[in-house]
Amino acid sequence: MKKNNVNLSKVISSDRSLILLALFNSAMVMNFDFIVWNYPIFLFAVFLFFLNSIVIVKWWLSVVIVFVSLYQLIPHFPRMANHCNILLFIEVVVLGVFFLRFVKPKEGISGDQMSNLFRVTLVSIYFWAGFSKLNMDFFNPCISCVNRFHEMLLYNFTGQVVQISSGLSKFLQYLTIILELIVPFGLFWKRTRLYTVIALLGFHFYLNFITFYSFSALAVFLVFGSLYSDFDVINKKVKIGLKVYLISNLIVLLLNSWFKSQGSDLAFSYFILGIIYNAGLLCFSVPLLISYKVQKTKEGFKPLWLVYFIIPAIIIWNLKSYIGLGNSGNLTMFSNLITESSRSNHILFNTHSTKIVDWEEDKVEILSLSDTLSSYELEGYTIPVIEFNYLTSEWSKQYNNPLRAVIVHHTDTLRIEDLSNSKYNSIEWWYKYVPFRKVRSNGDSPCVW
Repeated sequence: MKKNNVNLSKVISSDRSLILLALFNSAMVMNFDFIVWNYPIFLFAVFLFFLNSIVIVKWWLSVVIVFVSLYQLIPHFPRMANHCNILLFIEVVVLGVFFLRFVKPKEGISGDQMSNLFRVTLVSIYFWAGFSKLNMDFFNPCISCVNRFHEMLLYNFTGQVVQISSGLSKFLQYLTIILELIVPFGLFWKRTRLYTVIALLGFHFYLNFITFYSFSALAVFLVFGSLYSDFDVINKKVKIGLKVYLISNLIVLLLNSWFKSQGSDLAFSYFILGIIYNAGLLCFSVPLLISYKVQKTKEGFKPLWLVYFIIPAIIIWNLKSYIGLGNSGNLTMFSNLITESSRSNHILFNTHSTKIVDWEEDKVEILSLSDTLSSYELEGYTIPVIEFNYLTSEWSKQYNNPLRAVIVHHTDTLRIEDLSNSKYNSIEWWYKYVPFRKVRSNGDSPCVW
């Protein structure tokens, strides 16, 4: 069978590749939502996004946006949203692909290789997000993270606090595990690919009504990449839908930053923005999926060499939770996971046996903090000493007033008048790169980011 490879320069300039770049631009810029709208770098990025995705699409403008995004993300790594860390890794890979365009412009990449790169990445992300949820507290209908998700959603729709029943909680727990651990593997087979994409996009459509449209923008990019080899020709309706989707992204991005600058009710704001984002998503995804046709060509697994880098990287990034090298920012979000050796709750991994360092075991219990630090919601929780030291160091830079605290460390209750002048305001440079989640001092683990 003839090898259907096209040189890298033509691949990057193809119609479907330019759409993929536009979606990538959207995924990057949508994660600028933590920047106030009047910041110059934010306006610059938005302008580039508009120019590159809605008016014209040029690969070199995408490179500029990648550098702007890296400039924003790298200082926060790895202490940012889980998907932002994944986005940073993807940006580095994309830069590598663009670099190859100049070093080896005749390097051949087939459509199958490109799609399999995205499929492996997408499946790995969902799998490890689901894997961290395989713990006893996630399956506890009283405190499971699915309760928090769906109670937030019901509040957005009804304006009232509605608690879901234990039976519904159980159903949603197992549905979440199936959607994250099993369903994504359907991307590898032609007969199940379309149904898998519909299930994944439906999952994100649902979550967008809460606040997760920035994560959704990344998922849409990865999903389209997974279908890359199935679209030799992109019809006009899909292109128009793409423009509407990108414009909705811009509206969401600007409104989100404006709402934050005005101190608006974030729960209501996120709901409105989720509606706008979902309207654009429907305009793009519906014609895209309607035009989807199963390819009759013989299809095998033809991995691009980058797959052999991505799989180990994602595995190591996520397994570090179970060996003591930080359990935050690496797809453990909303999982109820506890990795302390004495309280490990994962069904498959007992961290009492898997830890190679014991940084998490030396911890402090926070009884009270200054009102200045109330937004961190740490009272009644324990965190490792190295995490507490890192936070203290950051707080000391942000606040000039005394930072009082009452903590328990090594069974001793300590009343500290100012953390800035205490022994806890002492860090090593690497503390930043091993972030840990807070854990409830006693009892089960409630849902935390």
